[in-house]
Amino acid sequence: MELSQAVITVIESIFSLLESAFWPLTILLVVYLFRRNVAGLIDRITSFEATAPGTSIAARTTWQDEAVSGQPADGIAPESAAVARDYQWEHVADLFWAGYTLMYAIHYLDAHGAKLQIIEGLDQTITSMERLGFEDTPAHKQVVRARKAVAILGPEAEMDPEFRTKLVAALQSAGQYIGREAARYQGEFVAAASS
Repeated sequence: MELSQAVITVIESIFSLLESAFWPLTILLVVYLFRRNVAGLIDRITSFEATAPGTSIAARTTWQDEAVSGQPADGIAPESAAVARDYQWEHVADLFWAGYTLMYAIHYLDAHGAKLQIIEGLDQTITSMERLGFEDTPAHKQVVRARKAVAILGPEAEMDPEFRTKLVAALQSAGQYIGREAARYQGEFVAAASS
């Protein structure tokens, strides 16, 4: 009887050991089966990866800072009269659309609108500015930086009111730049529009 009691105790000990090891073994099995996904998750956690793949929180903050920094309080400084640009004023509708879509994006930024609507407005503004020949102007660069800053963000909740306000001011200064340039070239604009 003592021998059978000893065997029963050994068997119970083995089952107790197996029972204790069941959950850790299950977790190890799951980790092994999904090792590639787990490795990617660990990489994301250790690099503090933000919402967009390959974009760190530091990079996102840099884009936000770059989008709204470096501008005087009253916006983009006017270019000197010596800087001659070859604008395409014959695309007169694009002047309207650049202003309209820029105001559309500003409205959605100011009204805490959806990120997709803001990006759509900025994309159309960039396209119209490029058709007008505004590439490489301070205003074009400002709108492109603003678009990147919005696109790199995750959900709308990540656009805090201070950032939205700074971005609105930056985009308004880009719109003022476009208006100043149109006024500066008004003679060419009127000639192109009437031909």
